[in-house]
Amino acid sequence: MFRLVKKQPGVNPPELNDDFRTAQEAWSRAQTIFGKTVEGFGRMKYRRVLGWGGFGVVLLWSVLDSEGDHIRDVATKFHFSDGRDWGLQGAQNELTYLRRYRGHEHIVQLVDLWGHVNFTDGHQFYNNPETDPAIIVMEVLEKCSAINLIERVAEARDYNRGFPHGPPQPKLEFIPNRVLWRLFRCLVRGIIGMAYPRLITLGDETVWRETVDENVEPLREIHFDIDFQNVLCGDMSHPFEDEEHSKAPILKLADFGLADKYDPASMSTYTTNVFIDRGKFTHSAPEQRDPRIAIAQSDYLGHPLNVWGVGVLMFNFMTLCHPDNDSWTFLNMPLQDQNGEVTRIDTWGWCLLANEAGLPTPFEDYDPLLCHLVARCMAHLPSQRPDLGQLLAVIEDAIRQTDSGTDSPNLARSQTEGDDLLVKFYTDYFRSPPERRDPYAAFWDQPLAPRDPSTRSDQFPSPDPIDQFQFPDPMSTNPSTRSRQLDSSIRSAQTPSLSLMDLSYGSAQLASPLDPSRSSVFFTPG
Repeated sequence: MFRLVKKQPGVNPPELNDDFRTAQEAWSRAQTIFGKTVEGFGRMKYRRVLGWGGFGVVLLWSVLDSEGDHIRDVATKFHFSDGRDWGLQGAQNELTYLRRYRGHEHIVQLVDLWGHVNFTDGHQFYNNPETDPAIIVMEVLEKCSAINLIERVAEARDYNRGFPHGPPQPKLEFIPNRVLWRLFRCLVRGIIGMAYPRLITLGDETVWRETVDENVEPLREIHFDIDFQNVLCGDMSHPFEDEEHSKAPILKLADFGLADKYDPASMSTYTTNVFIDRGKFTHSAPEQRDPRIAIAQSDYLGHPLNVWGVGVLMFNFMTLCHPDNDSWTFLNMPLQDQNGEVTRIDTWGWCLLANEAGLPTPFEDYDPLLCHLVARCMAHLPSQRPDLGQLLAVIEDAIRQTDSGTDSPNLARSQTEGDDLLVKFYTDYFRSPPERRDPYAAFWDQPLAPRDPSTRSDQFPSPDPIDQFQFPDPMSTNPSTRSRQLDSSIRSAQTPSLSLMDLSYGSAQLASPLDPSRSSVFFTPG
């Protein structure tokens, strides 16, 4: 596995090639379009670039009233109009789905600027899937993305361990169980909204908390890009206003450019395989990696693939790392449900689990029920992943039990976490989050240099988080040692105990061996 930590400054300097020039052109076009406002009304004030990549560029703006007072912040996404049709199609597709999910609490929402800012070009040029360019104006979640949270926790662990006797003000080195359960609930509600969308009329500003409707069949709409870059963190709520988000920030799904609905009536074997072959390979579900699964379990193509994405993201939150794709595989493990019943399934989340010999998982500081539920979401077969209603019910029951202090061995870790720990976690990572630096900030408004076709690529260099990570092993101050320990646990031996969160643990001896030709499951640098 590789740990999700940004490189040190200067390791990934800006690359001012033709791809960046294309982003510059979109940036310049955005300045022009959003600067054409009617006098006497509000205006848009540009603040900075939030990110750019193969899709286009995302800018942060403040909406000001006619007196110059701040109303709200919004993000605008411009796709590149340089002959790459997939950029336009992706933006139009995203707009189609965001309009469909209007009012959903755990999905990023479009913003209508009418009434605050009047543009000389009217209001049909944005948030309209029929236009070219397709311009998206959407809400800004004020805290961070999921990857920002993960990298901050990982960096805090490194920082704390740089002091032999402890830092003067140490930050938590992990996400508490009670917070994880709540983040899990947000993610599940987001994909429930895709399966059971609430269709509302334009102008209806009611916020809908996504729930399962047992009286209708779930739609088979698939996100195809649920990962730590496309989930955004908002703020906590006052308990009198919203109890559900009063102890942990809200999460929302974003970036629906690849989303699509599976229609088995119009799909052959070939078109099914083409249909699911999209998204990042590093996060692909088993049915995307192996077409035989997709065909054999075509009845389960739909929300189980979204459940997989949620499971992998929860795995990232818990381990602060992501599996090395070349050697990651599944193992057959006994999984226990909330009633204590045990079934064996093949899961890609096996390292969260203790093995049958009773040796603990390296991540034993998390609730056993949480580990088993995440591992079930990462089941190899779509049919063995939990359905949406079951998943939400288990999560909500776990939250109720841990908040009320109900004794449960499956939730033993959560029940040792008081509200003061949740307050510290919020204070450490959300009260004053650092503003993310844009390494290209000094170049956006510079004159465009002549194009050099030889520098154009299909993959844009960018300040995107995934391009800023180094790849050491997950959970140790000595990455190579830790990865070898995890690898050796698969082959046979127990390994020496290490320390995580100041608690002792040993590596797991796993139930099923891997192919001996695989030398490493976890990426060992150097």
